Amino acid sequence: MNLGENKFKLNIFLGNTSGLMCFSFVRFLINQINLSGIRFYASIHSNTKKLTKKIIQMKVQVGQIAPNFSITDIFGNNVQLADYKGKKILLGFYRNANCPFCNRRVHQIMLNNISFKQKDVQLLFFFESSAEILKKSSFHTGISPWPLIGDPDRKIYSQYGVETSPLKMMKTMFVSSLGQAKKDTAQLNLPEDKAATMSLIPADIFIDENFKIVKAHYGKHLDDHIEYNELLKFAGINDPFKNIKSTK
Repeated sequence: MNLGENKFKLNIFLGNTSGLMCFSFVRFLINQINLSGIRFYASIHSNTKKLTKKIIQMKVQVGQIAPNFSITDIFGNNVQLADYKGKKILLGFYRNANCPFCNRRVHQIMLNNISFKQKDVQLLFFFESSAEILKKSSFHTGISPWPLIGDPDRKIYSQYGVETSPLKMMKTMFVSSLGQAKKDTAQLNLPEDKAATMSLIPADIFIDENFKIVKAHYGKHLDDHIEYNELLKFAGINDPFKNIKSTK
């Protein structure tokens, strides 16, 4: 075998070796990527479980004492939960000043405004919009003398475990009509709030005279509030439409 043939065979060997080395390296990279992907998925899965657990732990539970808070309403008056001892309290966490779903519920509650006063039930309305935005609306300022509280930093929302959820937000499209809600609240002239959190989910909390939580309803979508009859029942108000038979 001459020198040329040896050189040729050596090149083939080196070429094959390089090819094997290249293939092995590629396979190594793929394995590393797969392992990284598994680790990444495991990390996300673990963090999601921890976050979900944290959210569940943050939500208030029936039977516990309601967390106290001190905050100012849109007119600068101090509002402290501890000041309402001896009264039933309806604590409503709503979305923003422009939300047709939440404002439709608030408007519904205001229709029984006199009855709530007669029953000495305390209503507290929270919105994530700022006081400046809420004061632009005659509908919202008309809620007075009930405290209307702007909490754009959502400090009290967090204290009571009120969540944001893009999935629950998307669910709304399948269970509620945004068009109908806008139609129902068209005359309220709701102010715009560009800083609003689109995925904030409402919540309703019932608190008894000794600050014990009787009911904690966390919405399953943007238009999910506690049943209105249940709200009236807690307040001790008779539903005027309960015994009216349908003529259909």
